[in-house]
Amino acid sequence: MDNRIIKIAEEYGHKPQLQMLIEEMAELTQAICKFIRVDDRAKREPVQAAECTEVIENIIEEMADVQIMILQLQHFTNLSDESFKEQMNKKLDRQIERINLKKG
Repeated sequence: MDNRIIKIAEEYGHKPQLQMLIEEMAELTQAICKFIRVDDRAKREPVQAAECTEVIENIIEEMADVQIMILQLQHFTNLSDESFKEQMNKKLDRQIERINLKKG
């Protein structure tokens, strides 16, 4: 794990950073909602390229913020990268199975 993640996590502590994670997730949710609105509008009328770029850049920024906070949560819970990757793989495999069953 990036030592900067650990340093920031330790500086602020787990409770404030968990609250910050919630706030960052809410900001990502808002960015995604705005993307959906712009995308829907683009299907009905021309949308400025600059607006599209701004919306995408905002999503990228908010995703990075959430990922940083998730890594801090991973640090606070002493969750190893291997355990995290293992859980992700289980969930991905399960979803692929569902997709394959649906296409059945």
